[in-house]
Amino acid sequence: MCTQWIIYNHILCDTKIISKSQRKKEQETIVLIVGAGPAGIATSACLILLSIPNIVLEREDCYACLWQKKAYDRLKLHLAKNFCQLPHMAFLLSVPTFVPKNMTAQKWVVTAKNRVLGLVEEYVGEFLVVATSENSEAVIPNIYGLDNFKGLVIHPSEYENGNKFGDEKVLVVGAGNSSMEIAYDLCNWGAQTSIVIRSPKHVLTKELGQLGMMMGSRLFNEKGMPKHKSPYHWKGEHGLYCVGFASAGLFGISNDAKNIANDIFH
Repeated sequence: MCTQWIIYNHILCDTKIISKSQRKKEQETIVLIVGAGPAGIATSACLILLSIPNIVLEREDCYACLWQKKAYDRLKLHLAKNFCQLPHMAFLLSVPTFVPKNMTAQKWVVTAKNRVLGLVEEYVGEFLVVATSENSEAVIPNIYGLDNFKGLVIHPSEYENGNKFGDEKVLVVGAGNSSMEIAYDLCNWGAQTSIVIRSPKHVLTKELGQLGMMMGSRLFNEKGMPKHKSPYHWKGEHGLYCVGFASAGLFGISNDAKNIANDIFH
């Protein structure tokens, strides 16, 4: 007969079915905690903040089973909330003095499919950070006549180097960072490279561009860096954040990440 245990390690959790043939397998840690009720969860949280590895074992399919599944609907804590809060997780001021069982906190819920296990997983958090990138999807514009073109058409995400383009005529469309870098690489491989640009561009060296970013981060116009939104473009409402949408490359991503982490921390 199989015994089902739910293994909780702070926030992330996985379900493991321990069968007869698997009982000899060992999983080693520093501290084993049996029971994912308030006592087990509180102990685990304190250990984690001290960087002490631990695993919480629970036979039910959820944590705090007595509170979630085996308590009547109108149940409230009989002591004031300041006497019932767990370590490092104080109740918010908006929570009633005597906490009811069915009080639902406003939290973000994200449902995702685990492609490795083929399972649908649900993640719940007080804050949500959207870091899906502003250029993660390859886009090739619908250009008239492109369907009849007999040559190769690729997106920069598919380009590796110009080795196979030596002595070939290659047209690079656009003058963004990737376009200029690829055009330069093609030339180094001997390709006959041309660039087509929709509107006039200012071409700067990397060093001059770096100097401009350091000295004039608030001087960008509406078509470039978000002048009027910086440095608050990363913060939304109700615990919603976005990172990497400042059109500032890794420099902007680094700043966004630091700002978000500090804001959540405080």
